[in-house]
This record gives sequence, C-alpha cells and structure tokens, in this order.
Amino acid sequence: MKITLEPAFQYFIEEQVRAGRYALPEDVVQAGLRLLREQESSLERIREQIAVGLAQAKRGELLDGDAVFEEILASLNDDD
Repeated sequence: MKITLEPAFQYFIEEQVRAGRYALPEDVVQAGLRLLREQESSLERIREQIAVGLAQAKRGELLDGDAVFEEILASLNDDD
C-alpha cells in the first residue's frame, strides 16, 4: 500500500524516528493507527451506552440526579 502524506506529517514521522522513539516510519504510522482504532472503539462503546440510556429514559426508567450523585459520593467515600 502506498500512501501520500502532507509535508507536516512526513516531517513529524521523520522527527519521531530521528528522536529514537520509533525504529522505522512504518512504526510511527502503525502507532497512530492503533490510537485511532482505540479511539473509534471507545466512541462506539460510548454510543452504545448512550443508546441504552435513551432507551431506558423512553421507558421511564429514570433516576433522580441528586440520588445518583449521592450514591457516587458514597461509593467514593467507601474506598477511603
């Protein structure tokens, strides 16, 4: 696969290799792609959680905000 990068990205990759953070330019690109994949996966999980919450809200399964915060604070105090 051949990819053309804009000069700013080429420079960044070269700098990462020159600094010794990565052995090869391919390693820099692969690290960036891993981060992108992790970000996409996190966004998907968040979207799924939002969908669950919206479905619960539509069914009337709502919680009182103050009660939720009290529960969170209590659980944090239990850890002490």
